[in-house]
Order: sequence, then C-alpha cells, then structure tokens
Amino acid sequence: EGLWAIPGLVDLHVHARTPGQEHKEDLESVSRAALEGGYTHILSMPNTEPPIDSPEVLEYVQSLAKDLPIYVFFAATLTKGRKGKEMVEMGILSRMGAKGFTDDGSWVEDDAVMLNLCAYASHFNCRIISHAEKSSLSTGFANYDLNTLKYGMKFRLPLAEELAVYRDCRMAEITGCQLHIAHISYHRSVEIVKKFKEMGVKVTCEVTPHHLIFSTENIDLYDPNFVCNPPIRDEENRKALLKALKEGIIDFIATD
Repeated sequence: EGLWAIPGLVDLHVHARTPGQEHKEDLESVSRAALEGGYTHILSMPNTEPPIDSPEVLEYVQSLAKDLPIYVFFAATLTKGRKGKEMVEMGILSRMGAKGFTDDGSWVEDDAVMLNLCAYASHFNCRIISHAEKSSLSTGFANYDLNTLKYGMKFRLPLAEELAVYRDCRMAEITGCQLHIAHISYHRSVEIVKKFKEMGVKVTCEVTPHHLIFSTENIDLYDPNFVCNPPIRDEENRKALLKALKEGIIDFIATD
C-alpha cells in the first residue's frame, strides 16, 4: 500500500568511476544504488583514470559490467585524454557499443575541433553529449548572483553555459548531428535549446534533481555537499527549469 509499480528507470548521466577512481565509486556500488532507486539502465561517463578513450579501455569496462544486477552502458570521450584536441576513434568505439561521446567535466573549447567532431558524429550516427560550460568564465565553484558575491566566493558565470549551449546547438544545426546537453542549469540555455528544437535541430537536454530542488536562496553556501558543476543557481532559474521540464523542453532528469 502506498507504493508505485513502474517500469525500470533509466539514468543517462552516472559516474561509476571505473577505472581508476574506485575510492569514490565502482560499478558494483553504483549498480546496487541504482537498483535500490528503481533504475535498471544507466549510462556511465568516461572521465575516469584512464579515460574511456580507446577500444581497449571500453572493452575492459564492458567486461566488468557483464554480471551486474542492472544494465550498465558506457559513453566514450570525444577527444583523446579529454584534452579537447585529437578526436577518438569514434566509428570503432560506436560499433563496440559506446552509447555517446563526451568529454564530460570539460567542454571542447576549440571551435574547429568541435565542428569536426559533430561532422563525424553525424556520419556515424552517434550522439554527442556536451558539458556545455566555457572554462574561461568558470573559474570558481559558486553561481554568480548577489548571494554568492556578498560572501566573496569565486563563481561560475551562467553566461559560460549560455555561450557553450548556443555554439554546440549551432554546430548540430550545421552538421545534422545528434546533440545532448548535459545538466542544463540556466534559463537562457533552456530558451536556446527550445529555439533550436523548434528549428528541427536534433538536440535534447537533461536536468539534475539538485538543480530542480535547490537554489542559492535555500542552501548553506559553505556546505560542501552543495558544491557541484554547474553550480546551484538562484530561485528564478530553479523555477524556470521546473517549468521547462513540465513543458517538455527539458527531456530527461539525470542524476549526474
């Protein structure tokens, strides 16, 4: 009584931390946690040590996932070493089962490199997952608003996300590739995604539970539990994200 029976949930943005960061999480622990929460399929990000940027590393993590209680899929990096310079073997990794390509944790800053990546992704029918945040405007850890400024905190400008989202959507429009914007957090970014969707561009986006629930007005800004990337935004943005989710502009909730 009081329970819900639903299909198994899917989480498109998970950090299993294997290989190399098992002190934070591993495939077994993340699978158990997912199953407890009703998730039966998860997509693990490739910003590991070493990153999932080669057929050998992808094959290794896939072998570890065979006997887990849920289905674990893996994204591969966009560039070798997540350095934003040299493209990975996208065609081979896609055929091996990579379910997307992302330098998650970093944005591909070089426009020419990103355009080439989008063109290849279109050719191989792959999906690019963008951590859309321009690094030169993201030197701190807090949102840029009056609540953080008065404490003298280093901040991450919302403009960093807005500019990155626009560039990546524009490149998806030019090349015809499939683009997914990870952990969208700014209302102007949502407006950009909406515009490009209306133009027929193949773009989707996700939002995290913490960006839907919390705002800088209702958290302790010195509590490290609320430090995340992108940062928790103000109440105006929180309400805008919730509205966009209800309207179907935001496609998924992903835990990150």
